[in-house]
Amino acid sequence: MQEPTPHTFEDAQLQIYTLMHRDSYPRFLNSSIYKNLLQTGSRSSSES
Repeated sequence: MQEPTPHTFEDAQLQIYTLMHRDSYPRFLNSSIYKNLLQTGSRSSSES
């Protein structure tokens, strides 16, 4: 990278964002770890 500009990483950032949006984040939302966290959080708030 001889002369980087402020826009050097924009394409990579877009590709990573798209991958997260379409694949990683939806899988996380459907994971048992996340669902357990939601259940634990809702129990804690109802006990207060």
